[in-house]
Amino acid sequence: MIKHVLLTLLSHPAPTPGWALAAADGLAVHLDAELDAVVATIHIPDVSNALARRLVGADAAIAAENQAIRAEADALSSRFAAVVGSSDPHRQKQVESCGFVDPNAVALHARLFDLTLLPIFGHPDERWLIEGLLFGSGRPLLLLPKRTRVAWDHIVVAWDGSRAAARALADALPLCRRAKAVEIITITGEKPLPPELSPVEVRHHLARHGIMANGVERPVEGEDVGADLLAHAVSRSADLLVMGGFGHSRLREFFLGGATQSIIQKPTLPILMSN
Repeated sequence: MIKHVLLTLLSHPAPTPGWALAAADGLAVHLDAELDAVVATIHIPDVSNALARRLVGADAAIAAENQAIRAEADALSSRFAAVVGSSDPHRQKQVESCGFVDPNAVALHARLFDLTLLPIFGHPDERWLIEGLLFGSGRPLLLLPKRTRVAWDHIVVAWDGSRAAARALADALPLCRRAKAVEIITITGEKPLPPELSPVEVRHHLARHGIMANGVERPVEGEDVGADLLAHAVSRSADLLVMGGFGHSRLREFFLGGATQSIIQKPTLPILMSN
């Protein structure tokens, strides 16, 4: 059951856009859950020396930048309060770190929520937040890109029999129960699945939760299994892809490796990950 959702809001150098707040609120309504927020902001340290302060006014410039950052964070908090219709201070937390967003500080707050949302819009700290939240929070993470159609009707679940995949499947059950179609995708040719972890057994397990799922097997087409899964989900017009954060080394490279960083920054559909 998902009743308490945390939205990660970033204030600098690019504040979380309005579409992300609206999409997060819509998902909370869909789940009949409360949406809270953590506003992560930064503080620029004064590293100027006496000469810099005298010649270019470095200390004044840094102070002005920090004031602007605080104003951005306050404006973001006000927009969130307007979207959820509540100014309750308990529904917003703020974390401030030096120079860049500290993913560990955000992850600490996420530990007491059922689901954490991270809007993906090109913020420079997104990659570190993905890794920090996935490893440090102990809770599922949903990457939320901008979409023209906001729905949660068709869910594709990646299954490889791993512990991480099992965790992701369990975390996604509340969303699967509300979906109109659920599909189990298995990439074949990678590693054999024991009979007790076959896609058929997964479908039986979901049926016991009242979820009628279809099963699809797709042969591996290249070195990047993650790209194969994403391509399949897109081809099926899925609204959400569910997968374990580290099913095996190739999936880790897909999500966190530098070679595919552009895919993380601009995913084409929401991705729910668990570790």
